[in-house]
Order: sequence, then structure tokens, then C-alpha cells
Amino acid sequence: MNNKKYHSNKYHLHPMNFQVNTRNKLVTKNDIRNILIKHEIYDEVKNISLYQRALTHKSYVNTNNFLSNNHNYHRNRNNKNAVPYQKNSNERLEFLGDSIIGHIVCEYLYDRYPNKDEGFLTKLKTRLVDRKSLANFSKYMDISQFILISNHMENIHGRNTDKILEDIYESFICALYKDLGFMITKQFVIAVLENTTDFAKLLYIDINFKDRLLRFFQKQGWETPVYTAGDMIGPSHRRTFTMYATRVVYDKIQGKKNIIKSDIVGVGVASSKKEAEQIASKEALRKFNALGEDE
Repeated sequence: MNNKKYHSNKYHLHPMNFQVNTRNKLVTKNDIRNILIKHEIYDEVKNISLYQRALTHKSYVNTNNFLSNNHNYHRNRNNKNAVPYQKNSNERLEFLGDSIIGHIVCEYLYDRYPNKDEGFLTKLKTRLVDRKSLANFSKYMDISQFILISNHMENIHGRNTDKILEDIYESFICALYKDLGFMITKQFVIAVLENTTDFAKLLYIDINFKDRLLRFFQKQGWETPVYTAGDMIGPSHRRTFTMYATRVVYDKIQGKKNIIKSDIVGVGVASSKKEAEQIASKEALRKFNALGEDE
């Protein structure tokens, strides 16, 4: 979640999104208790509103009381089973949760690998706190059913996207920290980490496919792979990027460097250019039969 920018709510202001989402489910103390008990934490939940806020996406917030006088919104609120729009989103909790997770994971790795250098620890920590890993932690907790999102976000399957699940895990950890303190939070984060992570596999497989492709090209005596951007599709909150990995052959006669051949060897599509480059690099390595059997 590094370098995230927190914007005001944009998603629920469209007239089509005034109605409450009847598929939303407000988390209860018992729900949180069940999650904690699975990790041998038996402390009583003190402030359920923290967790409810942690599970509120910004698309389900009544910014500046925008909906207060909207007829369609109030008419739909008559559904007694529907969760009303909330006053605050999880963004502030998410901001602090990111740092809490980072601290716990760093200390955990420092203690687990006492003889490893900073480079090793940094590389492993990066893998453990990236979007995919944090989203997987949320999936493991089966917490997506309690996320409060707008009808629009529901209809585009936002409840199960890695981006939202990553943010939810961060905000949940902050809520746990604010409610039950650091030591309980540390116990929970480590328990989730150890129950979901195959460290042997994580250490064995080098997932920096871009770096691996560079080394492969160098071994073949080829020029450095070139990455170019393709289409950028979708709205700002659900954008996908296409990146191409290309092998370029130059003519270096008489000191000049002219392209005589350019072949696309891999294509990647993802929610960020960086991730799309990794996918394109992996596809290129597959094309050259340079991946392991379990990759």
C-alpha cells in the first residue's frame, strides 16, 4: 500500500448509487470473536465500531451528508435489513494498518532469520506485504462478506478484488491494534502469516521475473529487454495496463545503432504497469523455456 493517495469518495454520488446495498452485512462482535478464536485469541472485543469502520469502503460513505435530503435514498432505507451508508470509511485505519503490518513482519523476519543480511530480509518482506499477499490474508480470514460497498462496486465485483481486500486487511489490523493492543495484533498477524505462507517455496522461487529475464538475455548475449506500454483500459478505480516485453536486435555497423529486428516476447495485463511488466517477463521466460516446472 506504499505511497497511496487518499481521495474523497467519488463512487456513491451518482444517482444510480443512492440506494443502499442490500447485500451488505454489518460485522458483529460475534463475527470478530470467531475470527480471533481461530488464532487462539480469546480476548473480548471492546469496540465493534472500529471493525465496522475498518470494513467500510469509501464507496459506502455519506460524504458531507450528500444523501441526507435525497428522496430515493431515504425511500430505500425503509428496508430494515439494509445497512445504511456510513459516516466514515476505512482509509485512515488503512493508513496506520500498513505501518503496523510492516513493523510486525520486519521484526518477525529479523527474529526468524538471525543470520541473514538486510538484502535477504528486505526481499522477503516485500513479498509478504505486497498486494497479492495481503489480499490472500483477507481471503483466508473469509472477511469479504462483511465489507460495506456501494451497489456499483458490488456489480463490478469489487468485493473480491485484490485491491480492496488488501486495503481491508490493513484497516482490520489497525482496528485490532486500537481495540486490543499491539501484542494481540502481533500474535494475530504472525498466526495468519504462518498459516498461509509456504516459506520454503517463497525462498526457493525467484518471483522477480523482470530481473530473471534480464539475466537470461545477458546470458544469451542479447541486448537488454525493452518494455513498452500498450492499452490502458477502465475507470481510475479499476484500471488495467498492458505492457510488452520486447527483444530488440541492433545493427551496430560504423558506430551507429539501428534497430533491425524487434520481437514481442511477452505480454502482461495487470492493475499496475509494474505488475504488468512482471507478467510480461514471466511469459517471455516461458516462451524461452526458462521457467521451472512448478512455475
